[in-house]
Amino acid sequence: VRLVGGSSPQEGRIELCVQSSPGVTIWGSVCNAQYYGTAEVICRQLNYSRSGAVLYTITSFGPGQNPFVLDGVYCNGGEDSLLSCSNNGYHRCHKGQESGVKCQNL
Repeated sequence: VRLVGGSSPQEGRIELCVQSSPGVTIWGSVCNAQYYGTAEVICRQLNYSRSGAVLYTITSFGPGQNPFVLDGVYCNGGEDSLLSCSNNGYHRCHKGQESGVKCQNL
């Protein structure tokens, strides 16, 4: 997972690596993320503090250039990674619905 388009490395649009092989890395966007626990999981996964994590449910960091890979992500905050959270697949996403996160340093 990474954050893209923010004014610092601790904030940005949520993107998830969907394929990585020598010389090729493909990233996808997340849309319609829900619940503050989702921000906590992402921040912890990126080695930031989960305290004070903020979730942006609509595009606040510009539209993504990559395909959508997850829709309606919902984490309760205790999951180890974004992929452990429930989601609705990716079929209901539209440009402008990219989710973002703002994390705090440890």
